[in-house]
Amino acid sequence: MKIAQRMWIRIAVILPLALAAAFFLPRDSDQYRPFSPTMVAGDHFTIDAGKLHPTQMTVSYREVAYKANSFRKMSLAKVISVFQKKVLPVVIGPGGIPYLTDRHHTVRALIESKVADKTAYGQVIANWSQMGTAEFWEKMRQSNYVLLVDSFQNPIDPASLPTSLSECANGPYRGLVWAVERAGGIEERNDVYFQEFAWVGYFRPLVQWDEADDADFKRAVAAALILAHDPAAANLPGYSLTPLPPQKD
Repeated sequence: MKIAQRMWIRIAVILPLALAAAFFLPRDSDQYRPFSPTMVAGDHFTIDAGKLHPTQMTVSYREVAYKANSFRKMSLAKVISVFQKKVLPVVIGPGGIPYLTDRHHTVRALIESKVADKTAYGQVIANWSQMGTAEFWEKMRQSNYVLLVDSFQNPIDPASLPTSLSECANGPYRGLVWAVERAGGIEERNDVYFQEFAWVGYFRPLVQWDEADDADFKRAVAAALILAHDPAAANLPGYSLTPLPPQKD
């Protein structure tokens, strides 16, 4: 278990505070322009959410459904404000492809929601479109902008990644971590990429449930909440020895 924890901690590298501050501050609407492959780091843009390419293979369908339902209750202005308060970080790759490096669930939820306008608001964090394919993916790996594992944490090639958020497979344990985080078992860290996936490896051998049974899932969340505060998880990002306040919507 300790070996797995160390492996995932290396994947979930902490972002420099300056980067987090620069790319997650509220922005005015007039600073956004339609996406262009020639944009440079720092540029803000609008894009059809369906055109963003994911940098992970799985998402939690439970979290996506929850967020899609939340969007249903919002006005269009409120939906726009959600994206502008935490703009989507994007790397432009070979061929001018926009790769989303975070907030996959929010974008997938927008795509699946009943919101008519599927416009997403992003910011370029790097333009590496001039690189060759192999060089680009190596740079993405070095920068911790991509998570090359499947739902069972087996390694995959970049070519195996979905080409749209709609194609991402379900990751049940990613959903478990999300539920534990919401219940106050894990501190959300906005300065850590792929934080929740670090916890997936911890919970997988310890908690099982029937994904089709919501009551059984709730039981699994209760068990995982106890495990989240166990000292055995102390090296994982967002660990807390004692329960945290539940997240508010």
